[in-house]
Amino acid sequence: MNIKAILSPNSEFDRKQELNKLLYEDISESEKEILKQCKTQDDESIGLIGCILKDNSLENKARLLIASKNIYHESLSKIADGLLENEDLGSLTESIVNRFIREQNELTEVEDKIYFMLMNILKDDQL
Repeated sequence: MNIKAILSPNSEFDRKQELNKLLYEDISESEKEILKQCKTQDDESIGLIGCILKDNSLENKARLLIASKNIYHESLSKIADGLLENEDLGSLTESIVNRFIREQNELTEVEDKIYFMLMNILKDDQL
């Protein structure tokens, strides 16, 4: 894994290239921790990270919801849909919204960005 391309790339394009390489690889726990530190505000990159991590945290499920809504990266949205297959999406979304609104002061910077991005995507879906 190219840590610089993940945490401080020259461009979001460089980050996406690195994340797309990792999408189909098994990564170590230390590499997962690096991905969790990524402060990107790009929805595709956030979704890629969620699909790479494949963990069951609320934060990562928000990443997967973002990935599932991606209309430009079909394989990403299919992977996310598969990882969310057994989830009650209504209940999951409600849990995320409650965390974002009621526990705002407890969110990490990364978590806040992820939830904020998801809220914007869900809002646009309602229009």
